Amino acid sequence: MDFYGFDYGYFCMDVKQNHEMLLLANTIHFTFSAGAFVTVTPETWMASEVCSPYSRLYFVLSGEGHLEYEQQNVILKPGRLYLIPAGLTFSFGCHAPMEKIYFHVNLFRPDGYDVFFGCHHILETPVDLHEMISLRDLFIHEHDFSSAVAVKQMVFRHLADFLLLVAPGSQPLCQYSPPVRDTLDYIQQNLSLQITVCFLAQRLFLAESTLAKLFKKEVGKTIGAYIDDLIFFRALQMMVGTGETIGKISDALGFCDQFYFSRRFKQRFGLTPQQYRKRQKATFGM
Repeated sequence: MDFYGFDYGYFCMDVKQNHEMLLLANTIHFTFSAGAFVTVTPETWMASEVCSPYSRLYFVLSGEGHLEYEQQNVILKPGRLYLIPAGLTFSFGCHAPMEKIYFHVNLFRPDGYDVFFGCHHILETPVDLHEMISLRDLFIHEHDFSSAVAVKQMVFRHLADFLLLVAPGSQPLCQYSPPVRDTLDYIQQNLSLQITVCFLAQRLFLAESTLAKLFKKEVGKTIGAYIDDLIFFRALQMMVGTGETIGKISDALGFCDQFYFSRRFKQRFGLTPQQYRKRQKATFGM
């Protein structure tokens, strides 16, 4: 309890705090990689086997389209919002013109993983058409800071609602021990295939086995598997979001050569980096 003194004496005020919640809220990393208001047609909006390192949000204002994944068929209808999770392979198309606002987004957990990566279902929810029109007008006509905050808030609120559908109920806060938190931060900020458990342990003056066991217990996977996951997720982002050559991406991520990177990439995703980039760039503005 905190006590405050005033001229008329003292009173007691019950203060309930949640420092863990504040710390976790400050780790939330939410980014846009693309967005637009578009009118698509059957000739311009059609693709197969699309898989992206970001989630796609479709606010449908008019018309109708369809999404297909894992033998499921989802009809896109006006007044509804759809989330296609990062990493989900799907196909799309429409039989007549359709108006939609789309955003490509990532919402990252403190451990560096996208919260929707690994979700195997397309999510949807109704959204008032007036809200969609307001979002459209803010996004395409305004250029000031407050409007940018408003757009981000509107999108973020819907992401939070979708997150409750993916992980309903009360979710415990991730409370990593200092060595694991430091290790996660270092890997995310210095991502490279060249990072070793030995090096990470020496930084913290710990035995390799001690750090390895602690990390596996708290994160749920080995340090090597964690680094691999983030390496290849970053590779997907770089191939879609930058114009860097495959060789430069390979070098930036610490691979010994481009051919080893390409071999590991194909083992993981079933496509060469060149094939993946070509397929994704054809659908980036969709």
